[in-house]
Amino acid sequence: MKPIIFCAALMYCSIGWAQQTPIIQFDGAGKIKSTLPEKLDKNDAVKFSVSDSKETFDKYLKKYTAKLKQSQGLLTKLKTDREKLDIMKKVYDIDVADIDKVINQLIKVTTDLYGADTTNVPRFEIADKNYFAITVENTAVGTSSINIAPNDVSRSFPVLPFGSETRINFALTKKDPFKKLVVDWLDATKGDYQGMIDYQVLLQFRAEIKKMAEEISPFAEKARHEMTKLKAEAKGGEKNRIIAKYNPILEDIAQKCSSYNLRIDALINNRSAAVNQRAKKDWMLKWLWYQNSLIPAINPFGFSELGNRPDTTELDILRTKLQVRELYLKNIIEKTTQADSLLTVIYSIKKRMNDIQQTAKQFDENKAKNEEAAIAFRTTSQDLNKGILFVGDTKRTIYWMRHHNAAENFQLINDQENDEYLEKDRVVILAHNLKVNDIASLHLTLTEITNDASLLTEELTPVITELSGALLGVGSSGAVTLDELIKSAEDGMQELIAKMEALREYYKYIDYLLAQTNPPLEIEERIDRSLAYHSEVTNPVKKIKGPKKATYYLKTELVDKNSPDSARINKLPADTFSYRINKLYRIFPMAGITWTPAKFTNVSQDSTSQFSINEESAVKFIVGVKVYLRKTDIRNGKIFTKKDHTGKQLWPSRTSFNLAFDARKPLDNVYTGLGLDIWPGCCVNLGCVFNKYTYKNYKNGEVFQDKKPYRPGFYLGLSTDLSMFTELGKFLNF
Repeated sequence: MKPIIFCAALMYCSIGWAQQTPIIQFDGAGKIKSTLPEKLDKNDAVKFSVSDSKETFDKYLKKYTAKLKQSQGLLTKLKTDREKLDIMKKVYDIDVADIDKVINQLIKVTTDLYGADTTNVPRFEIADKNYFAITVENTAVGTSSINIAPNDVSRSFPVLPFGSETRINFALTKKDPFKKLVVDWLDATKGDYQGMIDYQVLLQFRAEIKKMAEEISPFAEKARHEMTKLKAEAKGGEKNRIIAKYNPILEDIAQKCSSYNLRIDALINNRSAAVNQRAKKDWMLKWLWYQNSLIPAINPFGFSELGNRPDTTELDILRTKLQVRELYLKNIIEKTTQADSLLTVIYSIKKRMNDIQQTAKQFDENKAKNEEAAIAFRTTSQDLNKGILFVGDTKRTIYWMRHHNAAENFQLINDQENDEYLEKDRVVILAHNLKVNDIASLHLTLTEITNDASLLTEELTPVITELSGALLGVGSSGAVTLDELIKSAEDGMQELIAKMEALREYYKYIDYLLAQTNPPLEIEERIDRSLAYHSEVTNPVKKIKGPKKATYYLKTELVDKNSPDSARINKLPADTFSYRINKLYRIFPMAGITWTPAKFTNVSQDSTSQFSINEESAVKFIVGVKVYLRKTDIRNGKIFTKKDHTGKQLWPSRTSFNLAFDARKPLDNVYTGLGLDIWPGCCVNLGCVFNKYTYKNYKNGEVFQDKKPYRPGFYLGLSTDLSMFTELGKFLNF
């Protein structure tokens, strides 16, 4: 039974602690959506949460599975495209069986996201669900961070130990799970990328193929023509005569075919290694899932290294040449019209200049797009919000925070609506959810409070006054079939045609590879620091002597005054807010009513020398001061048995020594004693009253000595603030 009770108590304490720890909530875009704590002590803690129904890990799972299904569709189409399959086989040694293996893995991963074979396909881990990061930084403590999933609550971040720094910075960062998956997969597979593409060798190979094709094509055309004639004559002519006529031609064709075939073999043997990219097979297989086109790319990322900008120094020379020739042309036109040749030169110079400029411009545009794509790829995380909190020490100084939401016209978002603070503490006005180029502008006015009073007095005085007032009113050729007469030449031609077809295929492979780029293998991940939201301290955090009333409003200003964003800010009139800085009093005036059980009498003599004995009223109105044992906050509305916000008992600051006087005849009754403020403005007094009376000595029927001594007595009283007592006096007409 005892263990059960202990566990229940522990659970109760845990629940109680969880309820006391403030939770700062953000939406999916990083905007603070919850109320914020008005104060934090060095022994407190905070928690964080991203709460947004639209921001879930499923959103990125859908993006991931959609990509896998897209790749599956492209690979299925690739299997039916012979030409593209030929490129994949020749360049990478990837065949249909390899593609089927990847497709099967894609299917497995889409049906079992966390447990499938992922040799060629990356997959998410359970920990990837925690893609929001909370970082809390205090220069006196250090930095601590934790990753959380959307719609979960973080662990508690303690804000101690308290040092010289009172400010705590917190940040919310969002990691894009899909982008992070791609970058991590790149880091894991970069070792599979073997060798860089040698563009120089490929360009030279293509140029040599083109040159050889240009040389062989006329010969092949002439040979086909001769052999067609031979075939026609062979049908009805004499064999010996035809052989005698065409034998030299056939021998020449056969000899040249043999020579060309040998040269083609040598060219392929010397250059084909540049086309062989089989060392990249594993790389290609592991990135087929990420492809966006039917023919897979070596670099599927959309950006690469562009190299150096084209040299434009020739432009200066061309401009000088152009100026000279245009000036010369002007002189020629004045003398003669024969300037065609000079115009041709000028045109060629302008064309050359335009070509250089366009090439440089195209490079700059490509570079800008390339850099933009590279930044987008590397940017796996984004800072969503950087906020500020202040931490105080109840034994020294409390930092009271007034939180305003810039996204909602600076509405107050405090968890408690406290608007009165002590002068020994600090008031910090914070603006949250400011956008990137926004600055919070504070307009603050401090006004002296000349007639300070307790809350009770402040609330009752208008009522009393109102009552008082109421009472007062490239192509290839097909094979040619020849008869036995021309077989010796036909064999050579057929072999040559096959060799030319092989060259054409290499031309296709080269064009494919020249369109490829080497992928970036070393990626430095980037965090987008252009914050969506941030917080600012809008007022100087300093001590202000009370009592004062602060009135203020906040407006948004822009870092760039000419920004087009100026149209969106300050559309609504600014709301005005106020708070008080309360003074701690050691001495405070009072007024009230007392009752004395002692029956004080006085002897008086009238004009006829008749004596009379008069009994004074037991009830008196008094005015005086209270001297508190500990400085008191007259605006604290708690009963004296409670504690203040620092955890101290209130009664020492509610207990006072009193010195008061009769309101009508100040020197006739002097009151000393103790007072206890049940609430500020409602004090119970007791002590000793010194009543002044007349003492006369008579001798021979005449007064020879007249004294006015004081006699003591006990009194019990009820007092309040002097200002409320004044209103009561007016109301009661005393």
